[in-house]
Amino acid sequence: MAREQTLPPILAWYINALDAHIILDGNDRLQAALINGIAPTCLVLSSYTETTYQLDESKQQAILHQLLVIEEKWQKVF
Repeated sequence: MAREQTLPPILAWYINALDAHIILDGNDRLQAALINGIAPTCLVLSSYTETTYQLDESKQQAILHQLLVIEEKWQKVF
């Protein structure tokens, strides 16, 4: 794949505290690209934010109701 230049991108994460990129996935792809003299494609995660959401009980019930309706329709088909 390296010779054909069809390697999937390498996934890296930039960590400010280390002032460095850490490879999360693709160590072997990076090595294959470097051995074959090919510049690897990289995807870099630069930040991470965790968010919590307040559950809306009425929306949750509406979604569950629609899922039941869809399930009933599929059961009639099959």
